[in-house]
Amino acid sequence: MNERVSKIIRLVRFPLIILVLFIHGMPQADPLTGGEPLGWQLYHYISELISRNIGAVAVPMFFVISGYLFFAGCADRCLQFSDFVTKWKKRVRTLLVPYIIWNVLYIVAILVKKVIFTQLGLENDDKGLVLARGFGYLFWMGPVDYPLWYVRDLMVMSLLAPVYYWLIRKALPLFLVFLGVMCLLPWDIECPDAVSLIFFGTGACLSLKDVDVLSFCRKFRIPSFILSVVLLTVTLFSGDYEYRYIFVRISCFIWFIAVFNIFDSVCDKKKMSEILTWLAGASFFVYALHTVYLTDWVRGFLQRVLGTSLSGTSISYALIAPTVCLICLACYTFMKKFMPRTLSVLCGTRI
Repeated sequence: MNERVSKIIRLVRFPLIILVLFIHGMPQADPLTGGEPLGWQLYHYISELISRNIGAVAVPMFFVISGYLFFAGCADRCLQFSDFVTKWKKRVRTLLVPYIIWNVLYIVAILVKKVIFTQLGLENDDKGLVLARGFGYLFWMGPVDYPLWYVRDLMVMSLLAPVYYWLIRKALPLFLVFLGVMCLLPWDIECPDAVSLIFFGTGACLSLKDVDVLSFCRKFRIPSFILSVVLLTVTLFSGDYEYRYIFVRISCFIWFIAVFNIFDSVCDKKKMSEILTWLAGASFFVYALHTVYLTDWVRGFLQRVLGTSLSGTSISYALIAPTVCLICLACYTFMKKFMPRTLSVLCGTRI
């Protein structure tokens, strides 16, 4: 793999996680009806732009990166079934083990909170009801630590990797038709959903066909920025129109090129690169921890302190993701110093 491409992939990870935090931390607000004051309209459009439109690039781009890395270095190799078995064994450690542990930790957190709140005579939330949905929901269909649906789908994609390999190597036109159908699918599917199928496959294709990603993206640097602004504007002001997600899926391909070019430039900024490289190691930990009550509590605290007025809601929106991120990073730093082995297991040996 090109060393600069590898560096760009490393640098982009944490910023994408921040986008995920903005998606999950967004305070609840009623949809616009047309008669709201200008201030509420501005808040609506700014929060929608960041959390639902720019944020829409985060998980699909993670899937592209995962598909690309799964087949990295395999363009000139004829893979055998044993090669896939080797890759699957590695992903037991990097995906399955942390997936199970984080979901168990969330279940324990729910039970502990329920016991403490009951003893103190405080009102419990409805998360206890989640436990009644059964093992299948808690560890698969949900899962209980819901951002980990990405890890769940990534495990499925890894198992489907031989199918992708055969299609890309032996039946590329069929594979491209498959991607097109998934992009234009007028309904969503679950486990794996269309996003994982499309974008993991895209990354796999780029890797197996040995596409010079760096040269390709640089070639379309300016057009990608212009088109990204146009596409973001369309998605922002079109509201929740029918089949919006189809337009977003297709737009993601342009947004990827723009994001890649942005971080191609970041590579040349030494100090920023060093910071993002360090933060990349914490990405999975922040991703897995931030919804284990943390985001809900920070959002609730800020809303109680700041209120639900326009100014309070706006400040809360600006503070929730950074606050959650700092708490997660503090936990990560503590564990890295005093509990490095435990942290390594929780992060799938990514530190």
